[in-house]
Amino acid sequence: MEMYEIERWIREQDKQNANSDILYYLEFDNGESYSDHYTSVDDYYFKTVKEAFDYAMAKGNVLPNIITSFATKGLELIFCNKVSDGDECSYGANSYTTLKILKPFE
Repeated sequence: MEMYEIERWIREQDKQNANSDILYYLEFDNGESYSDHYTSVDDYYFKTVKEAFDYAMAKGNVLPNIITSFATKGLELIFCNKVSDGDECSYGANSYTTLKILKPFE
């Protein structure tokens, strides 16, 4: 997916959730083989998708992408590790980070 499409998706998400109490966090696959092998990145929470996106892009050597979630069938933002400074992604254990939503209890 092209960067301008990703940026447009980010703007749309932030516009939709501008008046909500939703927080975002980044979760990565830490490579463990047991079922609960995801860890939040730095335990830092973001008010907007744009903040999370900027943090992930500044933090590491990653490429963003929008994919269809296997669980929800909705679109989600992920960051995968670049393969040796190229424009290719490495998928697999310990190679990608996913944007997650934390909704308030009702």
